[in-house]
Amino acid sequence: MPMSSDLHADLSRHVLVWPFLEPVDPVVLNVPTYYDVISNPMDLGTMGAKLNAGDYHDPAEYRADLLLQRAKERRVMSRWKRDSFVARLNRDKMDERRRLVASHGE
Repeated sequence: MPMSSDLHADLSRHVLVWPFLEPVDPVVLNVPTYYDVISNPMDLGTMGAKLNAGDYHDPAEYRADLLLQRAKERRVMSRWKRDSFVARLNRDKMDERRRLVASHGE
């Protein structure tokens, strides 16, 4: 899925996505209620590993994880009121990329 790989690389390089590049470690970050708020975590690093391993069989699977990651992002930002401006900018960037993917039929 070259289009998804290109999209993923572009998203991962964006300066504002750093909080979402790796899985959250609630112990290290001292957020013991993380899994109470986020029941199905997803991050861009995990998505990249799945892309590299060939675990996505069609673009819809990648899109589903991207939407899951975005939902996590919104929930985390809303819950802890942290970096909400970053979350909005990141959402807008992902929306732009999702429209690009959709327009290419992938």
